[in-house]
Amino acid sequence: IFHDGLSDVHRQQVVNASKNRIWFAYVDDYLKVPEFIMEDPSRKAALEEIKWSLGYRGMCRFRSGTIFLQPVLKKFEYAMTLDTDGYFPAEVSSDPIAAMHE
Repeated sequence: IFHDGLSDVHRQQVVNASKNRIWFAYVDDYLKVPEFIMEDPSRKAALEEIKWSLGYRGMCRFRSGTIFLQPVLKKFEYAMTLDTDGYFPAEVSSDPIAAMHE
């Protein structure tokens, strides 16, 4: 689970709620705005005009690129993300990763 400051208490709640082994990885730079934006005055000014928050944009940037550079994923062939407000509406009866592999 990639996080940006999940407390020890909340991490333990997640571990206790799962039958599976859980890994936690702290991500500290997802809010960093790329240099090419900050160096261009017109792009930097446009940051204030965008309706999505810096946190949301950072999460999108992380999931579309830098997540694949995370050392904790080097030994994995597949990964799946789920938003904090996402859920499965019914029991998952088959392994979605196995289905993608097939």
